Amino acid sequence: MFNSVKKTIYYAKRNGIIPTYYAAKERIEDNKKIYAFEDISEDERNILKDKYKSYHNAEENKQIKMPYFSVVVPCFNTNTNFFIEMVDSVRNQIYEKFELILVDASTNNNLLDIYNERYSFDDRIIYHKLETNDGIAGNTNNAILLAKGDYICLLDHDDEITDYALMLFADKIIENEKMKTNGSFDNNCKIGLLYTDEDKCNTDKTRFYEPNIKKKDFDFDYLLSNNYICHFTAIRSDILKEFKFRKDYDGAQDFDLFLRIAAKTFFGKDDYKIVHIDKVAYHWRCHDMSTSANPASKKYAYDSGLLAIENILKTYKINGKVTRLPHLGFYRINYNNIFEDRPDIAAVCGKIVSGRFISGGISDEMGNPIYLGLHKKYSGGFTHRAACQQEAICLDIRNVRLREDFITEAENITGLIYDKEKNTFKDISTLSNDKLKELNISLSQRIREKGYIILYDPQMTRKI
Repeated sequence: MFNSVKKTIYYAKRNGIIPTYYAAKERIEDNKKIYAFEDISEDERNILKDKYKSYHNAEENKQIKMPYFSVVVPCFNTNTNFFIEMVDSVRNQIYEKFELILVDASTNNNLLDIYNERYSFDDRIIYHKLETNDGIAGNTNNAILLAKGDYICLLDHDDEITDYALMLFADKIIENEKMKTNGSFDNNCKIGLLYTDEDKCNTDKTRFYEPNIKKKDFDFDYLLSNNYICHFTAIRSDILKEFKFRKDYDGAQDFDLFLRIAAKTFFGKDDYKIVHIDKVAYHWRCHDMSTSANPASKKYAYDSGLLAIENILKTYKINGKVTRLPHLGFYRINYNNIFEDRPDIAAVCGKIVSGRFISGGISDEMGNPIYLGLHKKYSGGFTHRAACQQEAICLDIRNVRLREDFITEAENITGLIYDKEKNTFKDISTLSNDKLKELNISLSQRIREKGYIILYDPQMTRKI
């Protein structure tokens, strides 16, 4: 409760009374939603154990090479109970082919004592005492230097992963990628980064809340709005060792890393894939000093986040200004000329508002508006997804900006004349809802078939 009050006061200071009223009202409504972390059943767990054994046997027969994971954890004056629970969550993995690397910059020897007493017998656990504290980026880089894995996983020192987390990663890598069958791991595996869904938990893990069920497929434009990847991640070792963490972005060092990795494959020439695992496999522990519980405790992190996005724009020569959204850690890019700056985008879709509520705009593959019925002043819950720029599967032709050289084709597909001044097609009012949905789907499919992206911009609003 105290942290909620602090967040509200801090929000009001930044954004004013009216936005705070709606943010608080939405938060109250959101908190009424019931969530309980659903662990996998014993039957499901046994299936995963059997699958691990089958992979192990296949590896012994030289049919595959199972990926080896390095879980790296930078530690600093970690609560000893949190530390033990974090380490045990890794040691208890169904997938056993891993190492846990603990680099400790603490000002005391509490963690070293625990390691010696409880874990020194386990050769999968590597403890390294750092002589100096070089910040989270520098300390993590020290851990990365020690890593021998094919993939490196990032874990915070006071959080936990489920016992099937690494198995989810391994399963995706082994089954969905063509591995070499001569007993050597394919270091050019096309999966460059994997990430899972996550939730938050209180200090003693008696309550789980705010599940972050992420978008089905990776969305680079949504990543440019906020660090939605966050936890739990596995990054191909050669990629992470190339990029490393940058100290200048401490506080948002992981966001900066994800942006650079994603931008290189999105804007650059690398063609590795970023894969979402749609299962909660990470518990982000909230306590008084954690950013998750008290965003204002690390305001510098949000400043670093803005700088990380600006760095991407500068690196890839994209003209735009990064501004902050009302919610900490959320941003938007105001492009000078989006179709010149982003030749990959063919259309920008806005939202449709009827009275106080959203009635159209970004839609799913069936043409159903994603945010239908959401109050126009709301952001879409604690993830604030409805307030962020993001890639859209399907647009709404009642509020869309089109690339100039795509207008003629769009008119041919819809059979309507496009009004460039009003960003809409003419004579839409004569269409039935079914016909409108049909045209939305047809045009969107054609855009994606041609390799273009549809960008959703929630600040581009049309009232009807």
